[in-house]
Amino acid sequence: MSERKQKEPVSIVVFFGRLVGHPDFILALGAVLLGLLSDLIASLLGEWQLWGLSGNVVITVVLIIVVLILFLIYRRGRVAVISEGAPEGKAGIIVLLSVLNARARGSESEVQAYEAEVNNAARRIYNAARADTVDADDFQALRGTNLEPALHALEYHYGENTLKYCWSIGTPGKVSDDHWPPPGSVWLARVLEHWFTHLHPEHKVTFHPAQAIGMQAYAKLAETIDGIYRKSIFKERSIICDITGGSKLMTMGVGLACVRGNRDMQYMSSARDAQGEPVRGGKMVPVLIDIKHFSMKDSSDETS
Repeated sequence: MSERKQKEPVSIVVFFGRLVGHPDFILALGAVLLGLLSDLIASLLGEWQLWGLSGNVVITVVLIIVVLILFLIYRRGRVAVISEGAPEGKAGIIVLLSVLNARARGSESEVQAYEAEVNNAARRIYNAARADTVDADDFQALRGTNLEPALHALEYHYGENTLKYCWSIGTPGKVSDDHWPPPGSVWLARVLEHWFTHLHPEHKVTFHPAQAIGMQAYAKLAETIDGIYRKSIFKERSIICDITGGSKLMTMGVGLACVRGNRDMQYMSSARDAQGEPVRGGKMVPVLIDIKHFSMKDSSDETS
């Protein structure tokens, strides 16, 4: 004899939540509310006629027309759909820079030694007048740091033979040899430019002066990025913003700026180990965050 399956008990809150979310319930509730509204208007206006039609008929027709108008407005409303893919080569790229992280592993002494090596290499690169005066080992020391994704983001679009301009945004911090590494990350823009020039000495990419935005000033960041897009000589779709190096609040600021006008974003995807950490020397590829705006009518046509 088979056992009867017991229904899982649900709370009253869950029950009404499911009920309200059911399309049949919403349809029935809407019909009831429209009926009540029609009766209320009819009782307020009393007995009357228009063009030989009773007041109740006129009220019903008007309510139906209002519902149809609201439905058409809803269908014409604009929505944003986000998808991922491979970005096309862009003429300009905006990169976000985080505080330098060596991503060192091992014992405490090994981590300290590696961090010191990375910091000293970054200082020599930053202080160099030109990239060709820096020892190649210093650039090699930056491999595996959180600055490497920004380099690969630049190299991808440069490899597509489209890249012309680069804008860098980081957090503020005064550079001083007495305190190294400096606070903030805006100083890393110079290191990134030297690193790119070391690998591609023939490049013609223009690196704009880095802009410093406070860690939590995401509204200011959104305004800054919006200004880059609006003031650039390129069309908006010819510029992309790489969010790999940004904090969560910085990413929020980028989203506020880019969602306004079909502006592209990307992040660098890399191979990761079992702990979720990037694999040193692993391949990095850009992933496009494509934001498209279209009407509800367009959306229904595509899915039909």
